[in-house]
Amino acid sequence: MPTKLFNELPEEKKQRITQAALEEFAANRFDNASTNTIVKNCDISKGSLFKYFENKEDLYFYLVDTVAAKMAQETEDKVKDLPKDVYERIAAYSSLEISYYLEHPAEGKLLTNLASERDNDIAEKIEARYGDASKASYEKLMEGTGLDKNKSDILKWVLQGFNKEFLKNGGDGENYMESLTKYIEILREVL
Repeated sequence: MPTKLFNELPEEKKQRITQAALEEFAANRFDNASTNTIVKNCDISKGSLFKYFENKEDLYFYLVDTVAAKMAQETEDKVKDLPKDVYERIAAYSSLEISYYLEHPAEGKLLTNLASERDNDIAEKIEARYGDASKASYEKLMEGTGLDKNKSDILKWVLQGFNKEFLKNGGDGENYMESLTKYIEILREVL
């Protein structure tokens, strides 16, 4: 979390730092993101950055928390109106996510980078920090669909695999919905 000093900065300076960090983490996964680039792009010293955040990881998780909260806030009302049919619901929710990512490209890229982190310390910390929230979010999405727990668990597992594979192969939002729609039709037949 940011320090008290960061929270006391003028809003313009906080936004400049946050935007520079967002752009760097969006352009690169965690390990490749450079705090030198961040400080250069927001015109502060590296020492100042680390007076505002304990370390690079602290800054990263601050951004992820901020972006996830903003996305949840902007999509909250729309989620209430999703279809009851589980497959239509998944497609509609995915469309909401993709729309958010397209409207906010740097934030969308940050979140897709987060989801595609693998085989490093940060991936374990991401799972520890967001795993339960992700599970709760999925369970809330499935409320009212009538899908039993076993099928819901299978569906979640299959969709996670689909998303990981899609991200690993560098998929983009436009192709995602087309691929997901085909995938959902197959799932509808077998589950």
